[in-house]
Parts: sequence; C-alpha cells; structure tokens
Amino acid sequence: MSMSCTASVTFDVNVLEVDSVPPVIPQPDDITVTVPLGTPGIVITWDEPIPTDNSGTVSLVSRTSAPSSLFPVGTTPVTYTFTDPSGKKLIPWHQSSLNQKI
Repeated sequence: MSMSCTASVTFDVNVLEVDSVPPVIPQPDDITVTVPLGTPGIVITWDEPIPTDNSGTVSLVSRTSAPSSLFPVGTTPVTYTFTDPSGKKLIPWHQSSLNQKI
C-alpha cells in the first residue's frame, strides 16, 4: 500500500505603482492693475492654471480666490493647490496688486 502526502501554500503578490512626481504647472505671472484714487477695489479675472501630471489626472484641492473676484487696493496673494492620485501636491501662486492712481 502506498501513501501520498501533499502540502500547498497560498500567498499574495502585490505590485505597487509608485508616483514620486508631483503635478507640473508653469508659474503664472503676477497681475497689476491701476485704478483711480478712492476706488476701494475692482474685479480682476485671469485664466485659471492648468496643471499636468504623469498620472494623467490632477484635481484642484483649493484656491484662495477665483477669477472675477473683487480685490481690494494692495497686494493679495492668490494660491491654488492641486494634487495627483498618489497625493503629491503642487501649490503655484501669484499676486494680484491693485494700485491707486494719484
């Protein structure tokens, strides 16, 4: 009489994709507008930045001001935050300056 013994094992193989490259965007130019003396502010508009990423997907997380917002006299930093699917962030910014004409 012959006896047979069998053993088996199961395990998982995980292949992870590592993305170490954050989104890319050209740095926008600062915006400067001059208004007549006594003007409290003005609506300023711009083209929103369009980021790219090696993943093909970028999401807008936040922005401090949107195009066509009212800006007071002075300098106001505008910040956009973008992220890719792996959580890499890009934070470009520019300044909007509103000067009064004397």
